[in-house]
Amino acid sequence: MHISKLHINNFRNFKSQNFFFRPGVNTIIGENGSGKTNAFFALRLMLDSNLPISASKLLENDFNRSLGKWQGHWIIISIDFEDLDSSEGASLLAHKVENISDFSSSGSYYFYFRPKKIFRKKLYELSHTEDKDQDKLDNVLNVITINDYEAVYYLRGSADFSKEEVYKELVGDLENINFPNPDDQKMDLLGILTSQIFLVRSEIFNTTKKKELCNEKMEY
Repeated sequence: MHISKLHINNFRNFKSQNFFFRPGVNTIIGENGSGKTNAFFALRLMLDSNLPISASKLLENDFNRSLGKWQGHWIIISIDFEDLDSSEGASLLAHKVENISDFSSSGSYYFYFRPKKIFRKKLYELSHTEDKDQDKLDNVLNVITINDYEAVYYLRGSADFSKEEVYKELVGDLENINFPNPDDQKMDLLGILTSQIFLVRSEIFNTTKKKELCNEKMEY
């Protein structure tokens, strides 16, 4: 397997950024402070089997500064894979195909740092009242602390968060006070919630190390 794409939303100096990779050695080049370290830490959050799960509990200053008020926004990191094999970890990542006996060679893996469901539900309910306004939205957002956020990992997502309209549809449109119902079936685009993070990390690490299909280096 190899990583074909890394996408980062609202994380540190990345508002919305795609990185594309090919099999073999890939190089990320940039000036000091351009975000190389942040991009690699995003990859570590997804792939590093030595990184404790507590590392995924992010902080307020991990949100991109251009957001202004970070409450209500999500940090999103996603990885697309190609050339998956039939190993256990790869099978977890693989997208479904029409014939269940077939095996898809592509897959995806998502990290979401988002408000807990009780707050997402409040935002949805607010956005579907006739008297919604900015003051009422601020009343909901202002009580949200970083401890009211959760870090979750999903497999087989299909949402392209590099498109602003997709972000607004699945996360919410704070400007127009329009938020999705977290119980809506369309939220399946986010993927399938998993608790098997270390299995996936370990399988990816062992496979890529063995086949040497995903070596990245950093040049200054």
